[in-house]
Amino acid sequence: IRPQYSPWYIAYVLVFNILVAPVFSAGALTSERERQTLELLLTTQLQPWQIMWGKLLAGFRVSYVLTMFLMWPMVLAFVLAFQMYHTNWLAVLAFFAIVFTAAVFNSVSALLCSAISRKTSVAMLLSYSMLIVVYFLPVAAWYVASSVGSDESSLQLLSWIKLAGIASPLMACFWIPLDANILDAGMSTSVSGSATTGGDWLMVLIYFAIAFTSVLLMLAVISAFLRNRWGMTGR
Repeated sequence: IRPQYSPWYIAYVLVFNILVAPVFSAGALTSERERQTLELLLTTQLQPWQIMWGKLLAGFRVSYVLTMFLMWPMVLAFVLAFQMYHTNWLAVLAFFAIVFTAAVFNSVSALLCSAISRKTSVAMLLSYSMLIVVYFLPVAAWYVASSVGSDESSLQLLSWIKLAGIASPLMACFWIPLDANILDAGMSTSVSGSATTGGDWLMVLIYFAIAFTSVLLMLAVISAFLRNRWGMTGR
């Protein structure tokens, strides 16, 4: 990986996880309904949070391991291009943190869709739709707005789109600041202009805060659905 293209590669890894996470998590609860085993599961002595964490970890561990297989080039690049990456070790850690956070968010959102849906196909469709809205719409809006012009109104629109894209890891990986030794190696990367402006750690931290808050809220909703046993079984 050329150092200046690191955010692009992380975006590719994120897209891969977006594709695989719903496959392993969206059917976690709907498959129980379809096999008519959900009622039996809810009558056991397992607490709702135990069922939730069991289903979540079962799907997350597979999708996350598959995703991490794509991260070895980043480790290899850090070792082989250490003279460029050694001052950017914090950025490398941030890239890994974004991938982990996005993987957790994707699996939890897929599990939420499984909790509120009756069929696996509906849960997967709902999960992919949610991820497309959260992840890709801000990127598409940024691309369209940045190609309009550079007048004051366009710049103001770009600033609003930047705020709207806080929840998207595809935007966050371009906000990570990179030191000059990487940028001088092949100048600029970016969808969001972060590589040429030095990035914005504040936006990255806000992304992590929003992502983990969203995960906690979704887990609370899933737990509430599992406590409402009659609602889960459709009676």
